Amino acid sequence: MGEIQVWIGLDVGKADHHETVIDAAGAIRFDRPVRNSEEAIERLLDDAGEHAALVIDQPGSIGMLAVAVARRLGSRSRMCRGS
Repeated sequence: MGEIQVWIGLDVGKADHHETVIDAAGAIRFDRPVRNSEEAIERLLDDAGEHAALVIDQPGSIGMLAVAVARRLGSRSRMCRGS
């Protein structure tokens, strides 16, 4: 996998999440709601591109679906966890 080109910030919620995608220059590419569904999360990761890092505010509990989808997609995304 190459260098990270975009960062995906995902603020998770029970029914909906909110994504903010920022490129390496600091420009916001996307800032929008995302359904908490496998299809919507896959689309989010596809839209962000191959060299994206996913940052989730709550990787456990309500963020588990996003974590599982990112892991399943493997080389198309990286996942970072806060402390």
